[in-house]
Amino acid sequence: MIHSRYTCALASAACILAVAGCASEPMPLADSLSPDISRGTGIVPSWAAGGEPATAEALRAAAAEPVPDPLDEREAVRLALERSPDLARMIAKAESMRHEAIDMSAPMNPMLNFASGVPLDSMSAVPVLAMVMGQIDELWTRPARSAVARDTYAAMLLDLGAQAVSMAAKARAMWHEVQLRDEELAHAEHDERITEQLVAIVRDQVSVGEADLSMLQEATAEYSDAHHRASNAREARDAARLGLMAMMGRAEASLAWRTGEPDAAAIAAIHLPLGREEQLLDALAANRLDVRAAQARLRAAESSLGVARRTRLRQIQLGAGYDRDMERMEAVMFSANVELPIFNDGSARIARAAAEVRAASLDAERIRQAAVVQLRTALSRARAADERRDMTMSGVVAPGVDSLERARAAVDAGEGSRASALNVEHGLNHARLELADMERERRMVRIELAQASGFLPLEASP
Repeated sequence: MIHSRYTCALASAACILAVAGCASEPMPLADSLSPDISRGTGIVPSWAAGGEPATAEALRAAAAEPVPDPLDEREAVRLALERSPDLARMIAKAESMRHEAIDMSAPMNPMLNFASGVPLDSMSAVPVLAMVMGQIDELWTRPARSAVARDTYAAMLLDLGAQAVSMAAKARAMWHEVQLRDEELAHAEHDERITEQLVAIVRDQVSVGEADLSMLQEATAEYSDAHHRASNAREARDAARLGLMAMMGRAEASLAWRTGEPDAAAIAAIHLPLGREEQLLDALAANRLDVRAAQARLRAAESSLGVARRTRLRQIQLGAGYDRDMERMEAVMFSANVELPIFNDGSARIARAAAEVRAASLDAERIRQAAVVQLRTALSRARAADERRDMTMSGVVAPGVDSLERARAAVDAGEGSRASALNVEHGLNHARLELADMERERRMVRIELAQASGFLPLEASP
C-alpha cells in the first residue's frame, strides 16, 4: 500500500499540473460562417448551419440523380454549395484543421516517472521512485499557442467561406449562361429556318428566270452559315449545361432539363444601377472573406511571435514524487528541470517568427490591393458592358424591330415581297444574336462584380 506521504506528494504534483492546465480556457471554436456565406451568396448551405457535409459516397450516389426540371437559380446555387466535390474536399480539410487547432491549444500531458527494483537481499525493502512532472511554462505559453490555433482555424474557415462565395458566383454565372445559351440557340435555329426559306424562294426565282445562279449560291451560303451558327449554339448550350451539372455534382444526369426562375437577389445585382466605387471600396475589408482570412493569418503569425518570445527557455518543469530506498528510508521530493540557454538562446526562433509576421503582413496587403484592383476592374467592365448592350439595343435591335414591322405590313398590303421581309428578319436575328452575346457578357461581369464586392446583391451594402 502506498504510504500517505506518497499520496501527499502526488497530490502536490496534481495541484501544480492543474494550475498549468487551467491557465487559459480551451480554445472556443470560431463562430458559424452562416452570416458571411448568406451575405456573399444569398444562400446558407446545410453544412454552414451545423449540418453534416457531403461524403464521397453521397456525392457518388448523387452523380446520377436527375437535375430538377425546371432548375431555378437558387436551387442550382444550393446544389453547387451542397454537392460540389471541390467544396466538399475543402470542408473536410477545414474539419481536419479544427481538430488540429484543438490539439494545438490543449495543455501538454504530464510525465510520470516510476522506478522500482528487485533487492538481492531478501531482508531489504523494494525500492520505489515515483515522480510526476509538468510543464510549468504552460502558464504563459499556452494562451499564446491557443491564439495561434484559433486564428489559424479562423483563417481556414474564412478561406472556406471565400471559396463558397466563389463557387456560388460561378454557379450563378453558369446558370445565366445556360439560360442565355437557350435563347441564343432559339434565335440561331429561327435564323436557320429563315435562310432555308430564302433559299427556296431564290430557287423558285431561278427556275422562272427572275434570279441567276449567283444569287442562289449567295442564299445557300447564308443558309450554310446559319446552320453552322445553330450547330455552334447547340454545342455551347450543352457545354454550359454540363459545366453547371459538374458544379452541382450531377455529372451523370441527363441534359434534358430547362432553366426555371432566376433568384431575386441575383436579378437585383444584375439589373439595378451600379453602386458607387467609393462606397464599395470602403466596405471591402469587411465584406471580402479572403481579405479577412489574410488578416487572420497575420494575427496567427503575431501570436506565433509571442510564443517564440515566451519560449526562450523551452523546458521549465516542476514536479513532485515519493521515494523509498532499500533501507526503508522514505521521502517526499520536489523537482525542477530548467533548460540552460547556453547553445541556443531562442533568438533565431524569435527572428524567424518576426520574419513570418512581416511576410504575413505583406501578404495581407497584397491580397487587399488585389481585391481593390479586382473590384475596380469589375466595376469598370460592368459599366462598359452596360453601355455596349444599351447601345446595341437602342441603335441596332430596336430599329431592326421597327424595320421588320414595316416590311411585314408592306407584305400584308401587297406592296412588298416576302423575300424582302425575310431578309430584314434575317438581319434582325443577327442583331439579336449579337445582343445575346453582350447580355451574357454583362451578366457575367455583374456577377463577377458582386463576388469582387463580397456581397449580393450589390445594393444591399454599404
